[in-house]
Amino acid sequence: MAISIRAYQQGDEQKIVDLLTETFNGWPKRDLQCDPVDHWRWKFLDNPLKSSVVALATSEDKVIGCFHDIIQRIKIGEDFYLSGHGVDVATHVKYRGTGVYGKVRSHINELERNAGVEFHYGIDSNPILVKRAKRLNVGFPSSLERMARIRDVDLHLKMQPTGNALLKKYGYHGMKILNKLRTLTKTYGGPTHDFIVSEAKRFDEDYSMFWDRVRKCFNFIVSRDVDYMNWRYCDPRGGKYVIKLAKTGRQVLGYIVLRINRYDEDYPIGYIVDMLVQPDHLNVALKLVEEGMRYFDLEKINIILLNILRESLFESLLQRMGFVDVLDRSYFNIAGEGNQVVDRLRRYDCKTMHYSFGDWDPI
Repeated sequence: MAISIRAYQQGDEQKIVDLLTETFNGWPKRDLQCDPVDHWRWKFLDNPLKSSVVALATSEDKVIGCFHDIIQRIKIGEDFYLSGHGVDVATHVKYRGTGVYGKVRSHINELERNAGVEFHYGIDSNPILVKRAKRLNVGFPSSLERMARIRDVDLHLKMQPTGNALLKKYGYHGMKILNKLRTLTKTYGGPTHDFIVSEAKRFDEDYSMFWDRVRKCFNFIVSRDVDYMNWRYCDPRGGKYVIKLAKTGRQVLGYIVLRINRYDEDYPIGYIVDMLVQPDHLNVALKLVEEGMRYFDLEKINIILLNILRESLFESLLQRMGFVDVLDRSYFNIAGEGNQVVDRLRRYDCKTMHYSFGDWDPI
C-alpha cells in the first residue's frame, strides 16, 4: 500500500489521536477534563509561539505514523534559541519495519528548518531509540535524573510490583539514610526577611519581574515568560495543576508547580512538575518543597516523582527532603545542525542548568 509523508493539516486531529491511543494503549494517560483531541490542540496548535511542527505518514486516508515537535525558546548562555523537542512519536503496528519512522523523522527536519528551529533535542527511554540517538546525536552534558519520595514502600511494591522487590525496598531505605548523612552539613541560605507561600491561579506581572531576574542566573533554561507559564499550567485542557508562589509583598521569590495524576484511580501519582528560585535563595526552595509534600500528604498520595538534571541546583536539597534517585535514566540528546550548542553547554556548571517535568512531556 502506498505511504505518503506530509505535514499536519487541519482536520487530521482525530486520526492522529486514534493512532496515539492505539499505539500507547491510551493517550495521553492523564486524567483530563477535556476530550483528548482538545488536549492535542492545546499542546500543538495553541502554544504561545503558535508554531506547529508535526509530520505524518498516511495510507488509505489513515494516519499510520506521526512525529510531533514541541517548539520552545531555550536560553543558552546569554542568548535564546528556538528549539524543537520531539514527542508523541508513533508508528502503527502493521507498518513497523517499513521505514515509516525514518521518513517522518526526515520530514520533521525539513519542517523545523522552515519554522526557524535552530536545534532539535530528544529524551528517549526506549532502548532502540536510545541506541539510535547515541549513534547519531550528541549527548547532553548532564543526565536526566528521576527522583522519588515514597511514604509506604510496601504499598508501592504492592501497587507496582517489581521482580526484585526486597532489593528495591531495602535499597530505597538505604539511599534515604545515605542521602541524609551526605547532606547533614549542607546549608541552604537565602532571604532572611519573612516570605509567605500561597496558591496562585495564574502568573502575572509580579511573576514577570521574577523571571526577568532569575533567567540571568541560568545558562540553560526553557523560557518561562508569563505567556508560556499560563499556557503550560493554567489552561484546563493541559490538566489540573497547583501553583504555589513564595512572595514577600509583591516580590516573587520562587514557585513550585504540583500535579496529581489520577489516571490510575487505584494508585494516583504526585508530581513536582517544576520549581524555580534564584540559586542563592535555596531556603525558599526548601520551603516550597515542604509545602508541596504537605499538599500531597493531605491528598494521601504515596509516591512523589520529579525530574532534574544530575548535579543541578536542587539535587542535594531534595536528597535532604527524603527524595531518592530511582535510577530511571532517560537519554537526553541534541541532534542535527545544533550540535555546536553542546560545545557551548560544556562551558557551564550543571548548577546553572535547569530542566524539569514541565519542560518535558510526561506530565
